[in-house]
Amino acid sequence: MNQSFTSNYYATSQLSLRSETDQAPTQLLGYLYDIPKGMNVAELKSAFQEKFIDCNIQIKRDASKPFDQAMVKFQNSAHL
Repeated sequence: MNQSFTSNYYATSQLSLRSETDQAPTQLLGYLYDIPKGMNVAELKSAFQEKFIDCNIQIKRDASKPFDQAMVKFQNSAHL
């Protein structure tokens, strides 16, 4: 569990989709930081839908921080 960022980066950078035996990652995630407190999932999702990007969004709220964070799960690797 205690791996460094560079070792994780190296492991994922070795993925090549040129070979038929290689597979794409099972989940395509992105993270949004510094989201204003008043925003909701529908507002964020509409911003992605304006660019024709289909995704699921989960907002993490923390009362002690001035901004929220969100995890975005993309439905298609073409959206990255």
